[in-house]
Amino acid sequence: DYVAAMRACEHHGNWPAACSVLGNMCKVSLKQDVIACSTAINSCRQEGSWRQALSLMSLTSEVKLQHDVVSHSSAIAVFSTSQCWFLALCLLADIQEWSCADEMSFSATIHACQ
Repeated sequence: DYVAAMRACEHHGNWPAACSVLGNMCKVSLKQDVIACSTAINSCRQEGSWRQALSLMSLTSEVKLQHDVVSHSSAIAVFSTSQCWFLALCLLADIQEWSCADEMSFSATIHACQ
């Protein structure tokens, strides 16, 4: 299971491996879903790889996946770890437009601004 492999990568903070698994999903004609993409984004958190998280957010838009509060909250958490407060605020604004911002989203954004 590709998502299980990505979760193992996430657990160890190995975003290059998680991204590789995500790329392999395309190569074997498996459709990437928002859960797989959110897991890959979350794998960037331990190392504070905000550029990679931002790249993954762009990639998921290119393959026409609809972001949800989970993918945005995952990216906000990465931005918070990296102290990228402006990017965290931008994503929080997106979530607020959908009226689905949650406590985790606000908390991670506040942490990014500290």
